[in-house]
Amino acid sequence: MKRFSFLDLYRMFKSRGMRLPMKYIFENLLFDFFYKVETHLWEPKENNKNKLKNYEDGVLYMPSWSSVIKKSTVQAFSLLKSKENLNIIDFGCGKGKALIVWRKTLKLNNQIKLFGIEYDPELADKAKENLKSIDIEGIIKNSNAEDESQESYSKNLILYFYNPFNEKILEKVLQNFSQSNPVVIYVNPVHQNIFGKHGFKEYLSVKHWHPNGCYVIYTKSN
Repeated sequence: MKRFSFLDLYRMFKSRGMRLPMKYIFENLLFDFFYKVETHLWEPKENNKNKLKNYEDGVLYMPSWSSVIKKSTVQAFSLLKSKENLNIIDFGCGKGKALIVWRKTLKLNNQIKLFGIEYDPELADKAKENLKSIDIEGIIKNSNAEDESQESYSKNLILYFYNPFNEKILEKVLQNFSQSNPVVIYVNPVHQNIFGKHGFKEYLSVKHWHPNGCYVIYTKSN
């Protein structure tokens, strides 16, 4: 596991000026300090020693910004006809930060079921540890995203993606959920071209000076 140092903040400063390290501190470091968890340390793919299926299709682990998780989820809620029997799935959940935001910051009750899908067993274990340490109810599944399908979940769905994998895996996931009518949050939306092919239409697109702050919300076309 990577260790964080002030050199990391300096590299951010050299790359983007003061606003990137300040964002990192307020969105990630203070979040972990407040909730006494560890989600902020990113994990380069080359550090992974496991022989993972579809390893080449995945993206390095970095946490979503807290404000983006919160804001995008509130906006996604406005598109739901009901929160009854709602499932929210974070594909490529990493260390479980989105689930913590949903339970702790947005105060979602246990009637709304939260799922995290993570193909890396070390990250999945860390997510389970984080949730357990602050007594959060949520299901972390150490599985491949393309193996998940609508049949395992409610029809009332929000799907959350923080650019966790390439277009090949993203397309398979969208195909597997094509018979449902989910609201999709796509943060750092690198592969937007995939969605139209599967009947999704753009509801909202948010731009930002950093890719971590950019996201698109999709709904299914009628």
